[in-house]
Amino acid sequence: MSKRFAMLITLFFVVHVAFSQWIKQKSGTSTSLYQVQMLDDQIGYVSGNNGTLLKTINGGVDWKLVPANFSNAIKWISFLTPNVGFIHGAGLLKTVDGGNSWIQCSLPDTVKVEDIFFIDGNNGFLACLDSGLYKTVDGAQTWSRVSTKGCRAVYFPTPSVGFASHGFAGISKSIDGGLTWELIHDQSSPPNADVANVPECIHCTSEDNCFFGSTFYGGIYRTQDAGNTVDFQHIPTGNIHFPSEDVGYLLKGLTTLKTIMQTKDGGDTWEEVYQSDKKLYDIWFSSNTSGWAVGENGTILRYGNNPVGAPGTKIDELNVSIYPNPASNSITIDLSEQVSILQVEILSALGSRVAIINSPTNKINVSRIQSGIYMIRICTDQGIFNTRLVKE
Repeated sequence: MSKRFAMLITLFFVVHVAFSQWIKQKSGTSTSLYQVQMLDDQIGYVSGNNGTLLKTINGGVDWKLVPANFSNAIKWISFLTPNVGFIHGAGLLKTVDGGNSWIQCSLPDTVKVEDIFFIDGNNGFLACLDSGLYKTVDGAQTWSRVSTKGCRAVYFPTPSVGFASHGFAGISKSIDGGLTWELIHDQSSPPNADVANVPECIHCTSEDNCFFGSTFYGGIYRTQDAGNTVDFQHIPTGNIHFPSEDVGYLLKGLTTLKTIMQTKDGGDTWEEVYQSDKKLYDIWFSSNTSGWAVGENGTILRYGNNPVGAPGTKIDELNVSIYPNPASNSITIDLSEQVSILQVEILSALGSRVAIINSPTNKINVSRIQSGIYMIRICTDQGIFNTRLVKE
């Protein structure tokens, strides 16, 4: 074996270890999915159109439909524990048993809800674009208006400190549990960004460090000193989620959110790590190495070293092989009958994606791929299998 060939093989598998793994999970629906919230690496919820509420207890290996008594879209969910949570569709519902049953909650009259956020089972907030910000202290039995400014999003990193986005009116902060609010950023825009001051989502890693993202209007506002100063980055942003102080992810785009970006330095710099073929609406990470994104047509993406299957799954132990190898025109994936293929990726020796097949059959056409050495990543419902392919 030549030194060059050996070096390519070594580099190939080194890059494989570091390469981001985003693969599709089976959602069981083709409707658009709007929010995802994971309580840990195994238990979580996803909501979407037509009253869709999905739940997993095994990291997304299976997503089960949870009856939620809504026929229209469920766009906002706020779960506190695997069993206790709130959802908003045509109204506001609460569960205390993981979605097995639902309690009808009250809402202020004629409000247009843009976001919900609950600190605990009693204290929560409704962000309403038309009428302001509302607070409950009795588990959504009654509500009081705590701000008259139209509100798009609300987030409390601690029970006392919270932030709210008021669209063109700016960003406000509360230090008394949401009873009173003070504007910390007004309508002033950064240079050459006349309408970039309409944050639509909020995520905080602490009461000092918070991010305010705007999809259509094009940027991120950030504070690193509890709102005393606010700076700006020109990255059109849908939703933001930080599993830790340094590592974070966001959905980038204007009207079509298909790009996932990552920061490893607390938001100072961002780089693209995945390009989706479907529009994405929300992203959530339960840890630095375990995340989900959801979007149109029932899309659920999972990120991680073992993104499909329960922890410890070893797909290599299953009887999986490809043939012929070397191949000229096509390859056949031979695997056990009980294993379903979700996605196939072909990667170059340097780790770049050459092809991706999202709805594969057992036979893959490789006739258009140039001669060389590649890695085939076969993502299944029981784990990921990687092997080398020589293309003649």
